[in-house]
Amino acid sequence: KDLEERSNQIDKRITELNGTAEKSDNQQASSSIRTAITALREEKDSLDEKIKTIQNREEDWSTAYDAITTSIMDIETELEKLNTSLENN
Repeated sequence: KDLEERSNQIDKRITELNGTAEKSDNQQASSSIRTAITALREEKDSLDEKIKTIQNREEDWSTAYDAITTSIMDIETELEKLNTSLENN
């Protein structure tokens, strides 16, 4: 969640800097701003990659958790059958 917020903040900052660079009459300042924009885009790409990795891990864990839950339910069902069978004998 924090990474997503940071990524959104970078998007906003890039938009602001693009506007500043376009309005600037000073070519050196504009060039520096463009360099900063490039650095921010690289940071954003890195953050977006981390976000994607985390989301994939969460999906993997969710699938594993579901499989474990299903297995536990199957075991409980078998234990109930065994308990019923023992009570009947």
